[in-house]
Amino acid sequence: MRRVRKSRRRTKRGERSAGGGIKIEGDTTKNEEEGMKERIEDVEEEEDEEEEEEEEEDEKKKKKKKKKKKKKKKKKKVEEEEEEEEKQKNKKKENKKKKKKKKNKKKKKKILAHNLD
Repeated sequence: MRRVRKSRRRTKRGERSAGGGIKIEGDTTKNEEEGMKERIEDVEEEEDEEEEEEEEEDEKKKKKKKKKKKKKKKKKKVEEEEEEEEKQKNKKKENKKKKKKKKNKKKKKKILAHNLD
């Protein structure tokens, strides 16, 4: 086994920090293996959490989009109903005008017929 000296790192202020002493290459202890396993598990858990968060965000976006679409559809329906009511009002007015015109025509005919006698 070969001894490897870790290089000393410098801090932001330029001071030397502890390099961690001497590490023996190729000799991994159980503690280090367990530490690696724990780190791997932690990373996997974080990835799972991130995926869940992304899925939740996607669901929220879909719900929001659906809600917006529903609102738009409802608005369109209301506008169509209003247009329909407007058309019916106009139609009633037209029918009233026609009836009045007919009545006036009949009155004129009666008056003309009465005047001719």
